[in-house]
Amino acid sequence: MTRIVVSLAFAAALLAGTGGSAWAAPPSCPAELPCQGMIYLNGALVRTILTPSATPKAGVDNFYKVAGVGGVAAVGPGTGDYHGGHWKVFLVSGSTAGLTSEAAIELAAAKGLVTITREASQDFRCPIQP
Repeated sequence: MTRIVVSLAFAAALLAGTGGSAWAAPPSCPAELPCQGMIYLNGALVRTILTPSATPKAGVDNFYKVAGVGGVAAVGPGTGDYHGGHWKVFLVSGSTAGLTSEAAIELAAAKGLVTITREASQDFRCPIQP
């Protein structure tokens, strides 16, 4: 499997900054990789690099902060209409276990299992590196 290196430190900082157990480390994080600095892209864990840039209210691509799961990027290089990592932040709460892709999050929302809240003040730019 090709690993995608992700430059989403701001996301990691956001996740770490929320404190408590609401933002647990991804349960399937490989032992040789630090879970801090990991997010999901299409259900797979990807590594992050700490180089963020805040861009409040300027996000384009969806990025979900999922309680109990961590960060979930909707797109990346080669996975859709990717805009270079201009992330549009959404908070996801409720029955979030196993939500590691945008499709899973949207399905859970349609079933009323989770609440998705737009948080424009947390938008940031941090490109994913293939």
